Formats: sequence, C-alpha cells, structure tokens
Amino acid sequence: MGFACYFVHTSIGVHMGAYFRDLGLGATSAALAVSVSWIVSAIGSLVWGWVTDRISVRYAYCGMFLFQAGSTLYLMFTGGTAGVFLASALFGVVSAGSNVVPSVIYANYFGRSSLGKIRGLGEVGVLFGQGTGPVIAGVLFSLQGGYDNIFAEFIVLALGCSVLVLKARRPVRCPLLNAS
Repeated sequence: MGFACYFVHTSIGVHMGAYFRDLGLGATSAALAVSVSWIVSAIGSLVWGWVTDRISVRYAYCGMFLFQAGSTLYLMFTGGTAGVFLASALFGVVSAGSNVVPSVIYANYFGRSSLGKIRGLGEVGVLFGQGTGPVIAGVLFSLQGGYDNIFAEFIVLALGCSVLVLKARRPVRCPLLNAS
C-alpha cells in the first residue's frame, strides 16, 4: 500500500505546480497554491491523528485512499483560482493522512516489538513509489500531452487500494516461530 499511496501522492505533489500553470495560474499563484497544500497538511496531521484514535485504522486508511481518489478526480476537473486552491487544500488533507495513518496501522497490526523492522521494510515501498511515480507521470505527460489519463490511472489505483485496505487483517503469529 505504501508504494501505491506515495506513487500517486508524490506524482501529484511534484507535478501540481506545473499542472496549475497549465490551468492558467501565474507562477506566484501556482506556488502559493502548492504552499496551501502543505499548510493544510500540517493542520490535517492533527486531525488524522485524532481520527486514528477514534475509528479502526483500517477504515481511516480506506478513507484516506478514497479521499485521494476523490481529490484527484476533483483535480482533473478543477478550474479557476478558487478551484485550484481547493484542490490544493484537498491534496493537503491526503498528504496529512499519508503521513499519519500508515504509521498507526503498522503499530496496531504488528506491535511495538516489530515496529522498526516493519517500518523499515515498508519504507522501501514508500521510497520506490516516491522515486518512480513522478518520473513515470512525467514520461506519460510527455507522451500524452496532458495529465487526464495519468490522473484517471491514479484514481483507479487509489480506489483499488481502498478495497485492499478494507480486506486487511492483523497477521496471525505462528506458534512454531515463537517457540524457544
């Protein structure tokens, strides 16, 4: 999940300013819109932390992926300065969720004693998503001349992940591995 989450998230984050420029915003307005996403992300981290303390983290993660799909859909059809700033704020909500929720799900599903190993392994997927997503999105943009197909693929990926997260269950410990 980390790969897919950050594949989409980082791709949009890297290309957002250019996309806003393609929509007609000036450089300063596009940069300000991107900054709004990170300000919302800072505040949203507190909200996502509160949410993960109150509902099943699996539902929170599913919600984050659904929000990612919805905000990407909105991004595809946004227009005007106000629409761009709202799209940016929605992206900030997703950014906050992607920073908080996976850490909580790792801790809840695998416990503290394995947290370092699990987080370390999980970060490999996250970093591959961050490293490959923006490049692939850039290549597809160059080949297709726009972001519509890329964003549509991101929506499908996020929706697929939302379903997979709902099916996730805590791993069962194998008694043979725990024998001394």
